[in-house]
Amino acid sequence: MEEIYWLWLSLIPHIGPVLQKRLLEYYGTPEKVYAASDEDLQKNIKGLSTRAIQSFISNHCLDRAKYMKDKCEKQKINILTIDSQNYSGIAKGCPESPIVLYVKGEIRPPRNSIAIVGSRRCTDYGKKVTEQIAAETSKQNITIVSGMAKGIDSYAHTTALKNNGYTLAFLANGVDICYPSEHRSLYEQIIENGAILSEYPPSTNAHPKYFLKRNALISAWSDKVIVVEAGEKSGALTTVDFAKKYSREIFAVPNRIDEPNGRGTNLLLQSIAKPYLGIMSLNLKEHSKTEGKLVYPTKKSIKLQLLEAENLNPIERKLLKILEENPKQVSEIQNILKISTSGLEELLFNLELKGKIKIHGENIFHNK
Repeated sequence: MEEIYWLWLSLIPHIGPVLQKRLLEYYGTPEKVYAASDEDLQKNIKGLSTRAIQSFISNHCLDRAKYMKDKCEKQKINILTIDSQNYSGIAKGCPESPIVLYVKGEIRPPRNSIAIVGSRRCTDYGKKVTEQIAAETSKQNITIVSGMAKGIDSYAHTTALKNNGYTLAFLANGVDICYPSEHRSLYEQIIENGAILSEYPPSTNAHPKYFLKRNALISAWSDKVIVVEAGEKSGALTTVDFAKKYSREIFAVPNRIDEPNGRGTNLLLQSIAKPYLGIMSLNLKEHSKTEGKLVYPTKKSIKLQLLEAENLNPIERKLLKILEENPKQVSEIQNILKISTSGLEELLFNLELKGKIKIHGENIFHNK
């Protein structure tokens, strides 16, 4: 029943995380906030706007919260409240951190974490560095945090999973929606071996303004933030803005000065970021194999899952047959298969995830 009151408080319009936390600080629990009269609220909580008071009055009903709880239970969505031991301790103190997060997957007790973010249209160099960082840190029991976007984000999550690591993906939509849609396989694997999180209720579609809050959460839940590639106006740089606000350690991967995707990261190196020059740059404490290492019961390893996924579908087999003799360019493959751009992206992503192909720029190779 207690979850109902947490949901109620989180769903009231015009009452954001900052005010919600002030109310909880004074009253102690959401249930006591619910029991407070509007006169009591105005007396005890300074700075409450007329709109906020009216919102409390007009939403003093648990029906919506009960509906949302039932919806979450039907879709196997967990509700993580800010008073939970599994809610990141370093995130609790950030003003933008919501009092409720919706979760698909398993939230494990907090441990060291790094965010890896960057360009959606990353270069081979960016992909290689991302895979290196994610592989090395995963092996040291470090949580990989990102936003499940195309490019750098997806390679960070995928590499963590391939190395039996733990990864968190924050979304700018409800956790019951896979966005982008071509990341369905990755989405499902993160749920199986990590967690998908969002502050937005189920069925909420992605919206441009939600990505800013998503980036705030990525920074809030990370000890360090690494920007691999970013243009001058990249959305990944907003993650850095929040990282700076939250006093997180910021790293940027040096890039060529004539590479557009590297201008943002190189500018960060001129101002607030430390250069990432390899795993030693992060100054991570090594975990002994027998001491000081957090050990969790693991589900089926990602490698085993991939071995079981050898039953390729017809179009996957067809593409691999096309690539057996010679590599092909993306445009050639699309013309041969008569497939949509989004369908091709999903096909290539899934085959790369299964280790069947290698992608170098526009060229696709059979990984024999």
